[in-house]
Amino acid sequence: MTVVDLPPELPDPAEAAAEDTEGAQPPEDARQESTTAAPEVDFDVFALSQSWPATGCYVLRKNYPNKCCNLPDELQWTIHGLWPNKLNTMNPQFCSHDHRFNMTLLAGMKTELETHWRSYDGSKPSTSFWMYQWNKHGTCAKDVERLSTLEKYFETGLQVFKDHNMNDLFVTAGLKKGGQYQVDTIINSLSIGLNGKKPMVTCIYNP
Repeated sequence: MTVVDLPPELPDPAEAAAEDTEGAQPPEDARQESTTAAPEVDFDVFALSQSWPATGCYVLRKNYPNKCCNLPDELQWTIHGLWPNKLNTMNPQFCSHDHRFNMTLLAGMKTELETHWRSYDGSKPSTSFWMYQWNKHGTCAKDVERLSTLEKYFETGLQVFKDHNMNDLFVTAGLKKGGQYQVDTIINSLSIGLNGKKPMVTCIYNP
């Protein structure tokens, strides 16, 4: 599930939808990709993407049957990413090679990141996933003061995640685990706890 919302002090559109090709957190390639940095990064909103662990692991095992899933708590949503998004067009990606990922700068929040922003791919350390998210998305947010550094990007992602607890949002929406609902019902119900903003929901069918 991708919940679209904005932290305070960031651009605030009336409504937004966001999508990323990474899906429900399949394994990521953490290598630097060779792209040309744009002189200006143009985007409309930020999207906080959250994953339901059971779904993330289902997708991982479906795509990579020989991989082991890292699933410490199947009842707690995790962060997939905090993404700058351009509505109705291609989202900015890999915007700068001048702002390198440095795990040393995140040492003070590593435990929290391991808990809330972890990779489901048991064959890779979570640092690979964080590096990929920073290179692909974080470098495109650096012109926004609140996300202008590596530390600020991950700190903000963690804070927005805490402010939008999916389990609490489901309770507020009256949606129960194991229930069967139309997608429109889920979206409209969750918007109650999102100040009227509508989330984007990605459903994975498990036959």
